[in-house]
Amino acid sequence: MARKEGKRYSKCIFSSYKRQQELEEYLSRNYPQEPAEIVKAKGSNDFTVYFEDSSGEPFTIMIGVEKILQDGKALQDIISILGVDELSAEDKLQIPRARNTIKLAGYVLQEVEVAVDAGLTKINIDDIIEKVLRENPFNLEPTLY
Repeated sequence: MARKEGKRYSKCIFSSYKRQQELEEYLSRNYPQEPAEIVKAKGSNDFTVYFEDSSGEPFTIMIGVEKILQDGKALQDIISILGVDELSAEDKLQIPRARNTIKLAGYVLQEVEVAVDAGLTKINIDDIIEKVLRENPFNLEPTLY
């Protein structure tokens, strides 16, 4: 398992895995393609995973969605430790939006995985999001930052 010169790769950082074998088991269950290389960061529980990606699109999208899902899990962990009462009023209003966004990301990831399994190398993320929103309506009101 090593990257080869001249090939394109997408990378993702996975946190909170104590052993590489645990991460490999997770990847084999949840990703349609075997990683090209897994590198453990020195002094932490982070692993950088490289997937061969000839077009630069499908796995980049999957990795971005996976990051949203990981961030959502981290948010859930923080809320379960602190409790909702410790959040500011503004943060409490953002919780339903965050949960809907996490749900949407999960559906998008499923659609991308289906496309990759079907052998597609070019994926239009806008079309996937439109399809997901048509089939699974969410209350995702726009927020200005």
